[in-house]
Amino acid sequence: MFAASVESVKSPLRIVLFLLGLAAGCTCGRTTSENQPKPRPDTATTQSMPSTLVGVVKDSQGEALPDVLVLAWPTARKSEEAVQSRTDEAGRFVLPKLRPGKWTLLLESPGLGTLEVERQLPEESLVELTFEGTTRTISGVVVDHRNQPQVGAVITLGGLGLRWTREARSDASGIFQFRGLGFGKFAVRAVLDTSASPTQPVLIEEATLRTSHARLILAPGAYLQGVVEDEQGRPLPSARVEVVKVPSDDLSSTIKGDPSGHFSFGPFAPGRYQLTARLEDYVLLDAPEVSVPTLAATLHHVKMVKAAQVHGRLLDETAHPLPGITVTVLSLIAGKDELTVVPGALPLAAEAAAMPVGRLMRPGGVRTAESDRNGEFNVVGLSPGRARLQGLPKDRLPLRRDPLLLVPGEVHEVGELVSYQGVLLGGSVALPGATSLESIVVEAKLLARGSREVISVSTDPKGRFSIRVPTGRYAVSARNALYQTPQPLEIDAAAGKDMDSLLLPLTAPIANSRH
Repeated sequence: MFAASVESVKSPLRIVLFLLGLAAGCTCGRTTSENQPKPRPDTATTQSMPSTLVGVVKDSQGEALPDVLVLAWPTARKSEEAVQSRTDEAGRFVLPKLRPGKWTLLLESPGLGTLEVERQLPEESLVELTFEGTTRTISGVVVDHRNQPQVGAVITLGGLGLRWTREARSDASGIFQFRGLGFGKFAVRAVLDTSASPTQPVLIEEATLRTSHARLILAPGAYLQGVVEDEQGRPLPSARVEVVKVPSDDLSSTIKGDPSGHFSFGPFAPGRYQLTARLEDYVLLDAPEVSVPTLAATLHHVKMVKAAQVHGRLLDETAHPLPGITVTVLSLIAGKDELTVVPGALPLAAEAAAMPVGRLMRPGGVRTAESDRNGEFNVVGLSPGRARLQGLPKDRLPLRRDPLLLVPGEVHEVGELVSYQGVLLGGSVALPGATSLESIVVEAKLLARGSREVISVSTDPKGRFSIRVPTGRYAVSARNALYQTPQPLEIDAAAGKDMDSLLLPLTAPIANSRH
């Protein structure tokens, strides 16, 4: 190629210039960068580029709010996955790579509730968002057994209302502070080198103008050491181990085990603790309870087992798949629903249900899944052992399959389960002179030889009821503490023939009732 290029040049001078151009890089016919016109910015391109939303969250008095959860999603596309951030100690948050358009922001601050706003992006200035209400500050001092202030101690703040624990360090006078807190029950404790303080509770209520000054006294602590193993004693690497005080102080500690399954963390103040562990595709077999003396060198064993799965398919009477049905698998002990005591902070749903602290379903005790468009479902993360499968399809009879015997690591096939439509029996009760017709018991008893099947429901405030039953002949009656229907109403429940206008009068006194 080089020779052909040289032959195409007709004069010696052109040859020299050509060779010089090869060596130095010819700029013939081109303008230099200094002389090139600068491209104009494409306005449409600039407006379509992702941008970063930076904001700060404060209370009504201008106090910065740390640890606020910030969720954002495109307003016009609610089905898209939300992005999230978390405010720092200065109340500042950053949401990068947001495309232009209108975005909805949902903020959640412990003790102050939620705040929802909309913003048009790109937003060129700092976004300031304000919660109504005034926050409080928890302060305190860390000292040793001689009452001397301790500098550099790590203080941890936790509580049922906090999504994450917070940390602070004591200053030269042993003083620490946690600002921007709403109402709720909190707990603080301190550690320094090999010393730890007992956990101290702090309550902030609406009437609390100034919280009490916490005093955390350090004393020699102990480290908890152990290993996470499977049911055969083989170590399980990288499990996340949690230590919870017994009874719970709402301030647990978590650490990730090493590749050999071992863990060691602390220090912990003397007392009773419980060890639990979490690992993908495994469930907890045993949560050992340990007693921490001043010095501890015992190796504690946390047992886990490979989780089981339940797979199947839901069909109707015509063999068509039933999508969108929630299937629940519940672990059983001696044939009963399992509910064991596991100390620790409750999840928000359990707290809302007013469950007492510490009563939680054992990990793997209850799992749910939804059937897909083919009617298939796969319930994962289940504890091995006896279990029950149940489902409540809308406008169909409940599903139930038990007992299931689940083996560690097994995919238990239940095959095709048919959900029948059944027959709807509905109507109302009548009780002359009654001011309320709520909670009257309505029973449908199957009239078949040897059958003891009874399906019961309670009426609403207007005395209405609705029962879905399998096909067959039933005796339907109603009763409360004083009265009952004089004679059951016999019903022939045939497929495809719902009856929703039944009337059950309560006129006959119940024998031996007391007025």
